Amino acid sequence: MLNMMDFLEIVAIFVSFALLIVWLTAVSNFLFFPRLQTATPASAPFVSLLIPARDEAAVIASAVQLLLAQQYPHFELIVLDDGSTDGTAVLAQQAAASDPRFRLIQGQPLPPGWLGKNWACHQLSQAAQGEILIFTDADVQWQPGALAAVIGNRYSVFGNRFADHHSPITVHRSPIT
Repeated sequence: MLNMMDFLEIVAIFVSFALLIVWLTAVSNFLFFPRLQTATPASAPFVSLLIPARDEAAVIASAVQLLLAQQYPHFELIVLDDGSTDGTAVLAQQAAASDPRFRLIQGQPLPPGWLGKNWACHQLSQAAQGEILIFTDADVQWQPGALAAVIGNRYSVFGNRFADHHSPITVHRSPIT
């Protein structure tokens, strides 16, 4: 029969082993996890950054400012206000400060058979002009250089195959059904 000291020793060994595994995982990730490097391809494709937003007043201004501050040569930022009641659209427009890369669109009523965010994203995809569409949420804090790193990484991994049907990134524009 185990006494209390033996039990505590077993628990301590188990906890120590678990902490060792967590520590080794953290060190391994730090040393070997790939990091995106800021790089802009020679012919930078036009990118559409798309935010479906509904009642995001607490974070939309920061999101718009951080995205418009990206150091990437060719992009647009489109925010779809999906019926917000908290001033999201006004705050997004103010944060953009008349930047020509920014557009605010109002969401259309939800058709039968659609879910809210899916419908908002579909509307954004229809309004987008970019070769690459990047959907992001208003509460995502994009760091400086992140867009260039994402596009540069895409080029370094897949090459310049945006129009190629074998590309893992394919955009299909479809009519509303």
